Amino acid sequence: MKTDKTLCIISGIFALYVLLSLPHLLNNDFWAPDADRIGMDGVFMMDFIGDLPGSALNIYDYTIGYYAKYPALSIGYRPAFFPLIEAFFYAIFGLSHLSARLAVLFFLFLGMIFWVLLVQKIYDPPTALLSLLLWVTNPYVYQYAQQPMLEIPTLSISIICVYCLCKYETDPSLAHGIILGTVTGLALWTNQKSGFLLLLLLSYPFIKGKGKLLLARNTWISAGIILAFLIPLVCITLWLGDQNLEQSIGIGSRRPSGDWLARLRLFKNLWFLYHDHLSVPVLLLAIIGMGGCFIRKDAGSLIFVLGIVCVYLFFTMIKVKVSRYPMCWIPFFALFAAIGLQKLVAWLERVSKTRKPFIRYAVICLPLILQLSHFPNVFVGYAGGYEEAATYVLQRTRSPVIFFEGYANSQFIFFARKHDPDRQFVILRGDKLISSSSLSYKKKLEIHLHDKEEIHKAFSDLGVQFAVVESINISGMKIYDELRDLLRDSSRFKLHKKVKVKSNISSLKDQTLLVYENLGYEEVTEDQVLHLRLPIVGQTIKVKLKKILR
Repeated sequence: MKTDKTLCIISGIFALYVLLSLPHLLNNDFWAPDADRIGMDGVFMMDFIGDLPGSALNIYDYTIGYYAKYPALSIGYRPAFFPLIEAFFYAIFGLSHLSARLAVLFFLFLGMIFWVLLVQKIYDPPTALLSLLLWVTNPYVYQYAQQPMLEIPTLSISIICVYCLCKYETDPSLAHGIILGTVTGLALWTNQKSGFLLLLLLSYPFIKGKGKLLLARNTWISAGIILAFLIPLVCITLWLGDQNLEQSIGIGSRRPSGDWLARLRLFKNLWFLYHDHLSVPVLLLAIIGMGGCFIRKDAGSLIFVLGIVCVYLFFTMIKVKVSRYPMCWIPFFALFAAIGLQKLVAWLERVSKTRKPFIRYAVICLPLILQLSHFPNVFVGYAGGYEEAATYVLQRTRSPVIFFEGYANSQFIFFARKHDPDRQFVILRGDKLISSSSLSYKKKLEIHLHDKEEIHKAFSDLGVQFAVVESINISGMKIYDELRDLLRDSSRFKLHKKVKVKSNISSLKDQTLLVYENLGYEEVTEDQVLHLRLPIVGQTIKVKLKKILR
């Protein structure tokens, strides 16, 4: 298949995919685990670039000051490559959730192109196109293509890395070595979970019978480039990645390690494959395809089998098991499903003794239609009302300091920054000011303010005029009940507005955003210091409030 024709076909498939995604793309109130923070990471990168060269002269102080204003970042805990790309989409299309989603779709498009190039290189255009359709119409892939999370960027850049590995194995030139090293480094800086690629890079030449390739000069140059990317990432992760280390290898965990084999849970990722990643028909087709490749000793399938094995080993070794982590193996299984489907069609044609195109296309389209039929029922979270509350407060407050407490705190912060182009305001989070924890309300929990009077004093000291809270305290902590009792005290606070939260997230379905004004508001003093406890990265930062106010 010619390159121009291939690109046109992929572009057509992608355009149809975008059309199917419109109901979610046009909803400006996304919500998913980490999505709002990853969205804010891109905003940080956009502002960092916009503030050059000053921001680069003191990166640490700039980042600390920025986080103090908008405490919804995960830079440091997560690598910076996707937020960098996200920043360009914000700069081009404006600061919105749509722009963040377009950045994800951009990665998806790149992944689609390089997947077809990879499979065409090893097999043929029909197999490449069919396998592409099988993984791009996968409901699990579709779900994560609708949110600014790292799953699709990681999957796509992993595909690009595998393609570059194949190119280098075929032609181990200096140019291909440099490209392979750079793409691998960018994959690691997209998500630490792309570390399974390192297993693939090390094992593939040995299994292929080209172990000497690892000793070649260009391979060492490629490895040096990877190390140049990897060393700072490892240092940052050791410095700021307490939760990453605990989730991956258990460092910092207060729980007893117990039996190592029990902690591995050897079959958990296989359960994810069956329960979440593949439908039963596609899984059966993949098994048929794998069996056929094994019987005929198909050397071309080696890199895809090895990709599956490396994903399995890597995510089995990681302590925390989440279904979205190992989803990078879905395209590999789709390749074998495409081969299995072709074998099934060939068998049906032999049995029926007919080669009518209608039968062939009907059988091929059946699993695709089955997967597409699940698209309308795919769960894509959203949470509306936070933008309305944020704009209401920004338009009325005289104080540059705003307080928010609730489950979707980063959602509020994203919209506060969106409608604050001059970055004049500071957003205080309840789970930083009143308490602090890691990932959940109870993990590594510390209480910093212990009663209503301490909270009220903190509001006075920090110059809080407006406070926004979700009506229901889902944390279960008494101190947040006391916070709401304090805000209901009409001698101290006035209820300005109620905003109903519209969401399909169970924790947010019955929530209402309550906007209160502090009747005793006083301007912040010169020497007031803001303490931000960050158990997720094992740090506490201190910032003079006046220093970060514009």
